[in-house]
Amino acid sequence: MTDQAIADSAVRALILEASLAPKPGLVTPYGNGSHKDMDYKMLKKSAFALSHCFTECASIGRNSTPRPPIDSQGILRKAGLAGEADMYRVTKGVNTHKGAIYLLGFLCAALGRTCGDPELSPQKLTQTAGAFVQGVVERELLPLTLLRPSKLTAGERAYLAQKLTGARGEVESGYPLALSALSFLRGRLASMSFNEALADTLFYIVARNGDTVLWARGGPEGLRIAQELAEKVLLDGGISTAKGRETIRFAEKVFVEKNLSPGGSADILSSAIFLFMQFLP
Repeated sequence: MTDQAIADSAVRALILEASLAPKPGLVTPYGNGSHKDMDYKMLKKSAFALSHCFTECASIGRNSTPRPPIDSQGILRKAGLAGEADMYRVTKGVNTHKGAIYLLGFLCAALGRTCGDPELSPQKLTQTAGAFVQGVVERELLPLTLLRPSKLTAGERAYLAQKLTGARGEVESGYPLALSALSFLRGRLASMSFNEALADTLFYIVARNGDTVLWARGGPEGLRIAQELAEKVLLDGGISTAKGRETIRFAEKVFVEKNLSPGGSADILSSAIFLFMQFLP
C-alpha cells in the first residue's frame, strides 16, 4: 500500500464522516448543526487539504522501521502542525479537523510502518500508533496541574477541570473507543445500511466519550446531557426504528439549543471508519 493510498483512505474517512446524517450538533450536507463558522463545503475542502499531511505521516511511519516508534514523534508532530496550517489556510482560520489530524495522522504513520505485516490486525495497528506517542499524557497534560498556564486549548482546560485526555489519551492508549466503535459498526451492518450503521455508531461513541469539544461548549452538564441523549437513542432502537428516530430529532433540537457539538466523537468515528476500510470483513 503506497503512502498516497494510505492518505486517500484517511481523507475518505473524513469525507464519509462529514457526509453522514443525521448527526446532532454537527455539520452535515443538510445543515450546520450548532456551528455558525463552518459548513459541509468547508469540511470537504479541509479534508482534501490534509492529503499531503497524511501522505507525509505515512512516509514517516514507513521510514521509522529501523527505530522505536517514539523516536519519530517529533517529526510526526511537525507534519501534523504543517497539516493544521494547510487546514487553517483553506478554512480561513476555522478549526475543522485539528483532532482528526492527530488521530488519523498517527494511524497513517502506523499503517506506513506495518502495512507489510501479514498478521496485521486493527489492534496491532492501533497499538503501533499509540507507540508513537507513549507518555504524551504525562508529558503534556499532567504538568498543567502544576503550571496552570494562562493560555490553554479547550482540551487542556478539559483535562484540568475533569481529567479528560481527549485525542492524546485515545491515541496513547491504543484507540480503545475507536476499536470498540469498529466492533459496534460491524455488528450494525448485519441489519442496516452503511449510513444507518455509521449514524448509530456515532451515538455509541458520544455516549461513551469524554468529548472535550462537548465539554468546551457545554461544560460538564452539556457533556452529560449529550451522553445521556446518545445512549437514549440506542436504547430506543437507534436510527432504524420510529422511536429511535424521534429521539434523534429531539437530540438535534437540544444540541442546537444548548450549542453542543460532539466534534471529538466525530473524529473518533473517522478513525473507526479508517480502520474499517483497512480491515474489511
